[in-house]
Amino acid sequence: MDHIYLTGFMASGKTTVGQLLATELGRRFIDIDDFIARKSGKSIAEIFNDEGEDEFRRLEKEALREISSLEPAVVATGGGIVTNPENIDLMRRSGIIVNLGVSLETAVARASASSVRRPLIAAAPLLYEARREAYNLADIRVDTDGRAPDEVASLIAKHLEDLRLGVTLRIEFPRKTGAYDIIIRPGCMNELPRALDELGLSREVVVMSDETVWGFWGDTLLEGLRARGCKASIYVIPPGEASKNLDTVASVYDFLTARKLGRDTVMIALGGGVVGDTAGFIAATYMRGIPFVQVPTSLLAQVDSSIGGKVAVDHKQGKNLIGAFYQPRICLIDPFTLRTLPYREYSQGLAEVVKCAILSGDEFLELLEREKEAVIAGRPPVLTEVIRRCCVLKAEVVSQDERDEGRRMILNLGHTLAHALESLTGYGKLTHGEAVSIGLVWACRLAWRVGLAPEGLSERIRNLLTAMRLPVSIPTDISPGISPGGISPEGIIEKMVLDKKARRGRPRFVLPSRPGEVGVYDDVPDDAVIAAIQDVLVHADPST
Repeated sequence: MDHIYLTGFMASGKTTVGQLLATELGRRFIDIDDFIARKSGKSIAEIFNDEGEDEFRRLEKEALREISSLEPAVVATGGGIVTNPENIDLMRRSGIIVNLGVSLETAVARASASSVRRPLIAAAPLLYEARREAYNLADIRVDTDGRAPDEVASLIAKHLEDLRLGVTLRIEFPRKTGAYDIIIRPGCMNELPRALDELGLSREVVVMSDETVWGFWGDTLLEGLRARGCKASIYVIPPGEASKNLDTVASVYDFLTARKLGRDTVMIALGGGVVGDTAGFIAATYMRGIPFVQVPTSLLAQVDSSIGGKVAVDHKQGKNLIGAFYQPRICLIDPFTLRTLPYREYSQGLAEVVKCAILSGDEFLELLEREKEAVIAGRPPVLTEVIRRCCVLKAEVVSQDERDEGRRMILNLGHTLAHALESLTGYGKLTHGEAVSIGLVWACRLAWRVGLAPEGLSERIRNLLTAMRLPVSIPTDISPGISPGGISPEGIIEKMVLDKKARRGRPRFVLPSRPGEVGVYDDVPDDAVIAAIQDVLVHADPST
């Protein structure tokens, strides 16, 4: 584990807790203010008085850059270090950020009673509010109000140990498919070379990724593979759903055959759902099947598409129409890869998380409602547990119904409408997660309209998705030249008939009756389907 950076408002206890934590972990302790003072020959107060805050922030940034290259340590940062996004990015790339939470009242009381001079204490209320959002970007947050420093240090140490241990799940299949492990652990991407050896797989590998993901994680993966003696060929595609097609598949076939790569070559998918689905389909079909490894780097892929062996590409008539069932040999889920995602991309996975919570039951749903701030911020301790619960659910369902012939259909909750919306809008205006978000609200509304679920369920799901900044109705700019009124319920139903769950020309619907209880229905009246579509097609009164 790399550096542990303690952030927090003035008087949150960063220095005291940091020293205790460093002792407990057997690490060096660095106080960044002391580091700056030694380098400059002035106290922090003197730098502020003589040269101003801007000069101090420059020195602070330089100090952080220098410290980040040293041996891993516990680092107590200054309260304002988070005001520079470049500092946050550097801390995330070189370690784990731990925020020491403190109320404004407690911080002011502690600072006033301290002998340490605080140059910015007079502006404490304004600074506290201005920095609140940046503090929330921490990987771990521990509240310090009412807690002794040694208790805070012990809590942090426990969180760090939980992250180090992570979780290993195993999916067992009753058919000849066998079994494979899902490893969920921050930093586990670095374990890939060893995993290949333990599985007895060839050191001839092909890594398929997209341009964005490769830019962030390619060097890290490649360095580890080559250090283990692997010969790696790289194939990088443009990011986005537009790359998930047979043209891409054909190009990769050409790439593989030109290099005379055989059936023992390992296909490694480094990326989100598009990369995983496409690479998996290629692995399933090249030379009738080559070993396949999933390293998902988006939340959507980590909680959904990388688990269960569905691999496919899109056709102009619909999403995922050309595919196979093909299980990976191992799946490595590294929550740290989510740090590089823009929020819109990250939130795609949150829609699938909410879907899993509806399928799992009230306990998971209540966890999301209670910890939504930590989930939205992507804090690894909570996020690892959320990912674990999603994977446990999917592993349990998939192990019973690998080929989507029965119970596995419940995993399509929200997807019947979602796939129709994606197809109608050309796979571009709405992300998959945004379409699923709307689809979840629609499914709950439809369940209410046919008497399966209480109306309160749709409102509960709507509120949670809204808090996660996901759409809950079809936006007005859904497609160039098309208004919500221009997308008709009849047009949506026409696309639903092409859904893979449809039978004899009739769509089938996955509908919840309550959290944890979901069924598949093919006898839903058309007028109820149309009414529920209208609920999300326009901002209708939910009570009508």
